[in-house]
Amino acid sequence: MPNPLDTAGVYAIVNTVNHLLYIGSAEHIATRWKVHVRDLQKGGHHNVDLQRDWNEYGADVFCIEVLTTIELHPRTWKADARNLRILERQFIDEHLDHLYNIMAPTPDGVKTEAIRPRYQKPWSQKRAISQYLAQKRRDEQG
Repeated sequence: MPNPLDTAGVYAIVNTVNHLLYIGSAEHIATRWKVHVRDLQKGGHHNVDLQRDWNEYGADVFCIEVLTTIELHPRTWKADARNLRILERQFIDEHLDHLYNIMAPTPDGVKTEAIRPRYQKPWSQKRAISQYLAQKRRDEQG
């Protein structure tokens, strides 16, 4: 049976104590997971909230779950990066109330935008949706 991490797709790093998630996407999930673990073990992960909880709870309470996979292009063996980012954003939008994520791809997968300020506990779902809709209105106007 193939390893589900040896694929392209969207994944979640799950804190099994407080149930917060860090959602990301990668062409090779296993490699990306190794980079996350290395950065967390060295104390230099880019997400300070995830790093703080890793330090507090320890590595044993974190696991990775594959949320969805996508096929690689048969000639290039590459994933469609935009499609990956769109899928990542869809999962982020579904879990806004319990995320470590600070940044996320825009819904069209083209750019990246803030979904909550740095150094702040995850927003309540109501606040996150309010912020998302306000940003969406600004984007449509400007």
